[in-house]
Amino acid sequence: MLLHITHTHTEHTCPIDNPEGMQSSFGALFPSIAASSVTLVGAWVDQLAHQMFFVIESDDITAIQDAFRPITDAGTIRIQPVGDAAARVAQIMDS
Repeated sequence: MLLHITHTHTEHTCPIDNPEGMQSSFGALFPSIAASSVTLVGAWVDQLAHQMFFVIESDDITAIQDAFRPITDAGTIRIQPVGDAAARVAQIMDS
């Protein structure tokens, strides 16, 4: 299943000016995802809005929670299932 994940933190919890905080959070995130069964499709950042966006593939919520553990204390994580919009529209039009 494809999932869109949005991580949001504030300027007060942003680790950008804290090297130790950056290493233990976002610096640890991508190795954590790579070591898990979660497949990272893509990751993007809106630095000024203090948000990161991920598309992942996984059917295991525990694996997702474990993979994203390095940033759970830094802000809020929202997980939404997503699918191919064009394929879904075509499917609806054909039925």
